[in-house]
Amino acid sequence: MEGVTSFEVDLENKKVVVMGDITPLEVLESVSKVKFAELWVARESSKSALFDEGTNAQT
Repeated sequence: MEGVTSFEVDLENKKVVVMGDITPLEVLESVSKVKFAELWVARESSKSALFDEGTNAQT
């Protein structure tokens, strides 16, 4: 798909994370043609939480 820069497939949880310059609805429309799909709300990444903790520990 045009605008997609990367994607991650989680087979165990049956999820695909799509990143890039594309709207969620464009991704949903494309994927729904092949398989049932729904949007999930993004959560804060655990990496950024760890980075924040590390920064606070240094000050």
